[in-house]
Amino acid sequence: MEIINIYTRIENLMDEQGIDKKKLAEITGINYNTLRGYFNPKASITLENIIKIAKALNVLTSYLLGETELKRLDGNQKFYEDFSNFIYSCIKKESHF
Repeated sequence: MEIINIYTRIENLMDEQGIDKKKLAEITGINYNTLRGYFNPKASITLENIIKIAKALNVLTSYLLGETELKRLDGNQKFYEDFSNFIYSCIKKESHF
């Protein structure tokens, strides 16, 4: 199995959906320069921003992270959105010590 990094997965999904970095930054609310920096393999992406990107591209975070080849939970979109929102809210609470 070929190992594909998160940056390649994001770029492939952007190509499939016709979204450029500027549009992805707009959709996610991530600063454009921050998002652009993520495509440098030495950069690190926060979990909060991985979740934002996954939601914007309508894929599972586990897909972006290379843990699965399953992109979406078709038929369970509402559950996935609710769960993602829950995780995101937990992360936001934890980051405000």
